[in-house]
Amino acid sequence: MRTVPINHEPVVKWPVAPDEDAMAILDNHESITIAPCIWRNTALLNDKGCGKRFKTCLLLGSFALCFVENGMGRYVTKEEAKGVVRQSEEVGLVCSPSTRKGSTVCAAATVTVAPS
Repeated sequence: MRTVPINHEPVVKWPVAPDEDAMAILDNHESITIAPCIWRNTALLNDKGCGKRFKTCLLLGSFALCFVENGMGRYVTKEEAKGVVRQSEEVGLVCSPSTRKGSTVCAAATVTVAPS
């Protein structure tokens, strides 16, 4: 995966939920899975690992089931998932729920901006 620059504003159909909504989103799901971060995995494969915690990707609902059934993650309790969010924020990762209803909670490394 890689970032592809575009020269116009993207159309946002599914707004990203504010960070503080992550805990509420987790409370609204019975099935939660933790999996390795796809972004850090890709960076690591390209010898550009950030050294941050690796298993931080939280999948919710049907996404959780899919990841478990395919051996890509394991179920966690709500409290364990909330602990992952808290620990991620403590080490400088930015937690970003995918939508207000939530299907994922991503704990991404800080964003870098290419020099202009």
